[in-house]
Amino acid sequence: MGHFLNTTYQNKTSDSKVTFKKIWGEEFMLKDSLSKRKWKITDGQRTIAGFNCRKAIWVENDSSRVYAWYADEIVPGFGPESFNGLPGLILGLASEDGGTIYFAKKVEVIQPKPEVFQLPKTKKKPLKTAEFREQLAKQYGKEKWGKAMLLNNFGGVN
Repeated sequence: MGHFLNTTYQNKTSDSKVTFKKIWGEEFMLKDSLSKRKWKITDGQRTIAGFNCRKAIWVENDSSRVYAWYADEIVPGFGPESFNGLPGLILGLASEDGGTIYFAKKVEVIQPKPEVFQLPKTKKKPLKTAEFREQLAKQYGKEKWGKAMLLNNFGGVN
C-alpha cells in the first residue's frame, strides 16, 4: 500500500473516517465515525501559505491543548490526521507539548482524479480504533516501551 506514516480518509456525508496506521512496519486499517471536538474560536490570526487563518483551541482530556489555524475561505473544514469541525480548512495544527505540528507550505487547487477518493485495497479486516488500542494494551501495555507506543499512537486524540 505504501502509505507514509498515517493516512486518514474522512467522509463528511457518511460521518466516517478510515485511518491506515503503521506500527512497527505493519499497517493496520482503522474505521470509525468522524471525531467530534468542541473548538473555541479565538481572535488570534496568522498567515499560512498565503491565507489569513483564524486560531481555534481544543482542550484534550481537560489538560492538553491543541491549536489549529484554519482558512475559512477554503471548505470543507478538514485538516491533518483526523482533525475537523472548523468552518474552514485547517492549515496549521500544533499540540501544546509539541508532539504534533503541521503547517501547510503551499495550497494548490487541482481537479483530482476519481481514484483519489477510493480507499486502497487491503486484505486486513478494518478494526475500530478503541478495539485496536485495547488489543495492543493487553499485549504490550505493561511494558514501559509499550506504554510509550500506546501514548505516541493513540494519546487520546482519535
